[in-house]
Amino acid sequence: MDAMSAEASDSKKVNYQKIKLLKLYTHISMHSDDNHPLTTKELLNYLQGEGIPCDRRTLTKDIGVLNEYGYEVRSHNGRQKSYYVPEYKRAFEEAELHTLMDAVQAARFINEEKTRDLVQRIANLAGEHSSKLLRDNIVIFNTHKSPVKNIFSHIDVITKAIRDRRKLSFRYFDLDEKRRKVFRDDGRARCVNPMALVYREDAYYLACFNLEYNQPCYYRVDRMDGVRRSREVVDDECEIWQSEHSIEDFVRQSVRMYAGDQEDVLTLMYKRGDYRMLGAIYDKFSQNMRFLPDKPSYPEYKFVEIAVRASPTLWGWLVQFMGSIEIFEEKYRCQLKKFLLDNICRVDACSTQITSLS
Repeated sequence: MDAMSAEASDSKKVNYQKIKLLKLYTHISMHSDDNHPLTTKELLNYLQGEGIPCDRRTLTKDIGVLNEYGYEVRSHNGRQKSYYVPEYKRAFEEAELHTLMDAVQAARFINEEKTRDLVQRIANLAGEHSSKLLRDNIVIFNTHKSPVKNIFSHIDVITKAIRDRRKLSFRYFDLDEKRRKVFRDDGRARCVNPMALVYREDAYYLACFNLEYNQPCYYRVDRMDGVRRSREVVDDECEIWQSEHSIEDFVRQSVRMYAGDQEDVLTLMYKRGDYRMLGAIYDKFSQNMRFLPDKPSYPEYKFVEIAVRASPTLWGWLVQFMGSIEIFEEKYRCQLKKFLLDNICRVDACSTQITSLS
């Protein structure tokens, strides 16, 4: 019995040594930084509390082993020797974590509960002291969050279906005035050929191949319910389309805000030196624009060529600038003019109807 106890004790000591370095580095990484080092006494007390025997001399050797194998731990030689993991050795710097937290808060497709959870977990990556500072400086700026709670499980199912070339089924819905789900098609499930997940304009979209129109279409992931991966493989037509086209090109050309029947190339003009208007053009078309040479007949203007799908939404975007951004080509000027006249007529008709009701 004594022999068995001795053997068990020896095995326990071996296990202590195997896990000690892992425990030690994890603790220093989580509870120290450049301004908050941990003293030798604090580390020894921690190890003792974990049931791992250690003394000062052995601790110094253990720290040396960690540094030797690339797990950098620095030391301060004051009244008591102390240790810390420098910030640059962490997976993320504090400013990077702050940016990630802001991005999670800004994302409307992440519901409130999941937002709080992710923000907390991201902050914890900074270590004990910096994480508190990050959490204390959180500014809540997006209260219009999605009511969908299982968005990440949907993304996981969709990703696996795309990878395995399987169809997806789901019910698609809108929201009513009380943010309640109103299902389309009387709640019947749709079965689609998934091709790619696209993040655009603060929402995730599923790009699918539409057999009826023989071209891709989009669905908002946060408007999908009951997402299921089918055993059925994607249709041949989808495979053929993807072999002949680039998903990246389709996504670039079919910006949701400017969806139309075909891609157009048109020229925008703004007054020379009006960098606010140029900034607005950059914001919307930075990937699909190029500067054109100056035109002697228009010395006050600069010209930018954009590749975009002309549509009423594009004209609506232009209208907000009240002529500070104009279209050069007469063809598109006429389309914009027709858009304005049509909408003025609609406004007049609406005003007349309201007047008659009152």
